[in-house]
Amino acid sequence: MSRKRLLTWVLASLFWLLLYAASYILFEYLGNKGTVELMKALLPLALALPTAVLAAAFTRRNSYLQGLRELWGRLIPAAQSAIQYTHLSSPDQTAFAKTQEALSTAIDLVRGVFANVASVGAPSGLYPYENLKDIQAIISWLGYGPSFRAGEAARARTCVTRLWQEMHRAMLSEFDRDTPISPVSKYLSDGKSLADLLINGELKDEHLAENRRASNPNAA
Repeated sequence: MSRKRLLTWVLASLFWLLLYAASYILFEYLGNKGTVELMKALLPLALALPTAVLAAAFTRRNSYLQGLRELWGRLIPAAQSAIQYTHLSSPDQTAFAKTQEALSTAIDLVRGVFANVASVGAPSGLYPYENLKDIQAIISWLGYGPSFRAGEAARARTCVTRLWQEMHRAMLSEFDRDTPISPVSKYLSDGKSLADLLINGELKDEHLAENRRASNPNAA
């Protein structure tokens, strides 16, 4: 539960208590003894309701914060593992599997913290940070052992770094929201991601330059 939603529940509970107290004072003033006695009898229930709601809200809030901490604790190492993978001269299957496992875990943790983004043609919504999947696709494309594309590692590293920076910047602005309002996904536009261009052999220097300007408007 985000901070905004928690505040909504707190204010709603306070409103309920104030409304109950105001109603009691009003009926007391009007001399409606029957209603006053009934409200006195129902007072424990009237207090128990917002108490239960607030307890559940704070429990969900704590679970949300724990999920955020776990996400960032796995997400940053996973991204750095992917970047460092491109520095290896001849990574073996163990290094490949470790990097892929870290990325897969981070992808699933994002699903547990952020809701999918509504989109036409996608009934269940879109994964909010598609860049993470693209980074995993690049590592899969690079391969390992004899099939490792060593000659493409530098360009792959540039793509991974750019994809991560774009996603990281967007996620920081969404740190306390259940549903992102600034998602990062190639499916929300008509273009292809750097990962798609790289894997399909279509990546050119101008693509990297355009992406750099989009990621950093102050870049020359």
